[in-house]
Amino acid sequence: MTNREKGYFGESLAAKYLKEKGYEIVELNYYTPFGEIDLITKNENYIVFVEVKLRKDETFGNVLEQISKGKQKHIIQSAEYYLNKKELTMDCRFDYISLLYEKGTYRITHIEDAFDTNY
Repeated sequence: MTNREKGYFGESLAAKYLKEKGYEIVELNYYTPFGEIDLITKNENYIVFVEVKLRKDETFGNVLEQISKGKQKHIIQSAEYYLNKKELTMDCRFDYISLLYEKGTYRITHIEDAFDTNY
C-alpha cells in the first residue's frame, strides 16, 4: 500500500468514527493553495477541520506530537480559504484524530479543539 493509500485508509476510518459520533462529513481531502485538509465535518454549530494521523507504532513519538506549528498554520490558512470560498461564517474548530495500530485493530484518539488558532 502506498503512503497515499494509507492516508485514504486512515481518513476513511476517521470519517466512519466521526459519523458514528453524529458528525456530518462535508469534505474528504480538500485541497487549497496552502495544503490539504483531511476531513471537514459539521458538529452541532461548528464546522470542524480534522487532521488525521495513522501509525503502526509510536517509534517516532506520539503521533499527535508530530503535527508541527508550521503544519497547524497551513491547516488554519486552508480553513480560512475554505470558509471564504464557501462564504461560511460558522464557528469552527480544529481537531486531531490519531489512529494507532494495536493488536489487530486501530486505537482511535480524538482530540477536539486541538490547537491554538492565534498566530
